[in-house]
Amino acid sequence: MVNVKIVERKPEPPIGQTLTIKSVETVKTAKGEGIRVAFEDSYGNEYATMLWIKEQVGNKSKLGAFISVLGTNENEWVGKKIKVIAWTTADRQIELVDTAKKGK
Repeated sequence: MVNVKIVERKPEPPIGQTLTIKSVETVKTAKGEGIRVAFEDSYGNEYATMLWIKEQVGNKSKLGAFISVLGTNENEWVGKKIKVIAWTTADRQIELVDTAKKGK
């Protein structure tokens, strides 16, 4: 039998909430190669999105928004906290949430 992994579909990340990146997984499908990013909010709700890999991306594409903020090494994304600023076609924006204690 073919090695098949069943993955539960999760909702896209919501705008305005702080989310922790729980996992980053490279996947290959009939559509192409992508990166599945799974998130969790402070209430334990889970979200996920696919970032389709292309040779060139704009900074407001899904993949471009992540690379612009988190860099090109997706293995270093796990554990980072982000906030989704905009999440519509051709206008994807995230920001890194600084979790350092203020005043230290």
